[in-house]
Amino acid sequence: MKAKDLMSRSVVTCRMDDNLAEVAALMWAERCGALPVLGADGRLASMITDRDVAIALGTRNLRASDVLVHQVVLSRVFTCAEHDEMERALSIMVAQNVRRLPVIDGEAALVGILSIDDFLLHTQPGKAGVLSLEALEAVKTIVEDRQRGRSHPPAELAPTPQR
Repeated sequence: MKAKDLMSRSVVTCRMDDNLAEVAALMWAERCGALPVLGADGRLASMITDRDVAIALGTRNLRASDVLVHQVVLSRVFTCAEHDEMERALSIMVAQNVRRLPVIDGEAALVGILSIDDFLLHTQPGKAGVLSLEALEAVKTIVEDRQRGRSHPPAELAPTPQR
């Protein structure tokens, strides 16, 4: 099964020059905890999470409307290609300690997003699903470690081949 078969296609995004009040309002309205961030060229530039917003505001003595996304996010983003196998997408998520992974097409344009929940929702215990037993164990480890407040340091992976 490919990433494109499991990803959510309707992705809400924000821009680097949006402020954190706008981002928080968008997350609230869309009931999501992370947004892909688009650069001035309209291309995927980063990701911002509700945790990023909370930490940024908790460590500054500023209003959310005074802090811009580009002041908070990292200048890198981990992605997978829409034609990548689900195992590859999951291995990126595990290695980079991320719960959401933007999916890009052959021109590196954002076409969807995968989350840990997508893997769990599409795999039924006791039945052949989209993931191997090893992959399911990796998902379980991520979820349990997050619940315990543990995280894994980001790792380096070979880049996704462009198709």
